[in-house]
Amino acid sequence: YTRGGVAATLQNAGLVSGTTFAGVFLHGAGTLTNAAGGTIQGARYGIYASPTYTATVFNAGAITGTTVDGVLLNGAGSVTNAAGGTIAGASYAVSLHGSAASTLVNAGLLNGTAIAAALLSDGGLLSNASTGTLVGGFAGFAGLGTLATTVVNAGRIAGTNFGVDIYSANGVVTNSGSISSTVQTNGAGVDLKAGGSVTNAGGGRISGEWIGVQIGAVTASLGGTLV
Repeated sequence: YTRGGVAATLQNAGLVSGTTFAGVFLHGAGTLTNAAGGTIQGARYGIYASPTYTATVFNAGAITGTTVDGVLLNGAGSVTNAAGGTIAGASYAVSLHGSAASTLVNAGLLNGTAIAAALLSDGGLLSNASTGTLVGGFAGFAGLGTLATTVVNAGRIAGTNFGVDIYSANGVVTNSGSISSTVQTNGAGVDLKAGGSVTNAGGGRISGEWIGVQIGAVTASLGGTLV
């Protein structure tokens, strides 16, 4: 726990556990590195960061929020989940908020059991590498807010209702991997509710049991497969 807005640097290669609230509480700007073999777990949140302050999280180990989120940054910032890293939460694996765009880079596993693997509530970038997987109970990825939300996917993004679900003013999806949804009614592989652009490269696959791509005002460039 960091107090009073004091910047901090934390490095973990062992076990950090919070039995009531969070494994790590950042109440100020900070950088947290969870190395391979390291575990951070909390009853509600694995890592919780207060509003106003920008936090940076790098994970190559395991981060778990048992009843809420794996990582919640309330003041924007960035999260990098390396190959072999796992972030899991009951609601979201990673939830990024704040008045500025955030960045999420994933090459490992993000698992959000009830809602989504990842949420960018104020726009930003999700970059999912070929080794990366996002799996969510409702959506693989969700983007909100008035700022542009960009998804670059070379791996796998999957959700029950939506693979990628973007509500922001400008959603941009570039896919060379797999994006999918499995619900048979009112779902889509990619849903751009306020419009934007979808580019599906050769070898890319966007699939939905109900709709492959559902859009507002959109420009689509398709070189792969929409199912």
